[in-house]
Amino acid sequence: MSREIADAFGRAGEAARRAPWRVERRVESLLARETPTFLECPRVDLDGDLSGYDAIVVGLPFESVIVKDPRTFYPQGTAPPPGTDIYSRQGSYDAPAAIRRASIFFSLDHSGGWLPEHQLVLAEHLRLGDAGDLPLRELTPEQALEQGAAAVEKIVRAGAVPLAIGGDHLIALFVLAGIHRATGKRIGVIAYDAHLDLSWEPRYWAGSQWARAMELGALAPQNLVQIGVRGTRNSILWQRVTEELGVTFFSMRDVDRLGLEEVNRRALERAWDAADAVYLTLDVDAFDPAALPAQKYPEPGGFGGREIIRSLEQVLGHGGGICGFDFNELGPAYDHQHHGAALAARCLVEVLAGLARRKA
Repeated sequence: MSREIADAFGRAGEAARRAPWRVERRVESLLARETPTFLECPRVDLDGDLSGYDAIVVGLPFESVIVKDPRTFYPQGTAPPPGTDIYSRQGSYDAPAAIRRASIFFSLDHSGGWLPEHQLVLAEHLRLGDAGDLPLRELTPEQALEQGAAAVEKIVRAGAVPLAIGGDHLIALFVLAGIHRATGKRIGVIAYDAHLDLSWEPRYWAGSQWARAMELGALAPQNLVQIGVRGTRNSILWQRVTEELGVTFFSMRDVDRLGLEEVNRRALERAWDAADAVYLTLDVDAFDPAALPAQKYPEPGGFGGREIIRSLEQVLGHGGGICGFDFNELGPAYDHQHHGAALAARCLVEVLAGLARRKA
C-alpha cells in the first residue's frame, strides 16, 4: 500500500509541475539565519553518509594571533574590533558566512551552475555538499587543528575533494593534515599569496602554517611554490628560509617579466616534483586591494580578479588535478557591498569548474 501511495503522490507532483503556478513550498538551503549553504547545494553531515559526493565545502572560522604592529602580536582573541586600528585587522572568522551569502550570485538553483567560459554545467558533472562550519572560534590552535584535520580526513576518506573556507591562513595546515592522515601522500602546495609565511614562531599563526606542515611530513620544502609575493612585510628570516630550504616563490615582478602562464607552468613542475598530489591555497592578499579591499594584510600591486580566475583554470587543468583547496584571510568588515566575498565565492566556483572538467 505504501508503494501505491508514493506512486500516487509522484503522479500528482508531475501533473502539478506542468501547471503555470507554484506547486509546493520547500525548505530553503540555509545553514543559519541569512546564511545559505554554498551555492545553495545540499547540506551534509560529516558523521553521516558522505559517499557519492565529489566535493564538500567546510567552513573553518578560526583566527590565531593578530599582528599588532611591526614588532608584536596581540594574543589570540584580544585584538581591537575591526575598523578601529589601521595596522591591526581581525575578523576572518566571519568570512565563511560572508562568502556563503555572496555565493547566492552563483546558485546552482539558477542554471545548475552553467559556465559559458567552460561550456559545462557544474551540476551535470559534480555532486557538491556543504558540511557547514566547524565550531573552532573559541578553541586553541592545537584543538582547532585536531578538529579541522579530523573533519577533512572524513571528507577525503569518503572520496570527495575538501574545499575549505577560512579563517586565517593557518587553516591550510588543518586541511593538509587531514589529507595527509587519510592518504599518507606527499603533497605539493601552490600558494597564491603576497607573503611567504615562513615563520617558526609563534608555532600556530597565519605565518607558520608551512613550517608546521613540513614538521608533519605532509610537505617537502622543495614542493612549496608561492605566487604573487611582494612588499616589505616579508621578513629577512623568511628570505633566509627560502634559501636554506629551497622554497620557490615568484614575485609579482616575476609574473610581469615571465607572464602568468609561464609562472603557472613552472609552479606546477616544481610542486609536482616527486609529490603524490598538489594542494591549492589562495590568500586574499594575493589580490590587489583595489580589486578586493576586504583584506587583513593589504599589499598594493597584486592580481586582479580575472588574472586569478584564469590562473586557477590553468593550474586546475593540469593532468594531475588537485587534492584540496582553501580560500583564506578575507576580512568581511573591510568589504565593500559584498564584492570581495563574491569574488572569493567565484574563485571556489572556478575550482569546481576544474573538478567538473576532469569528470566531464
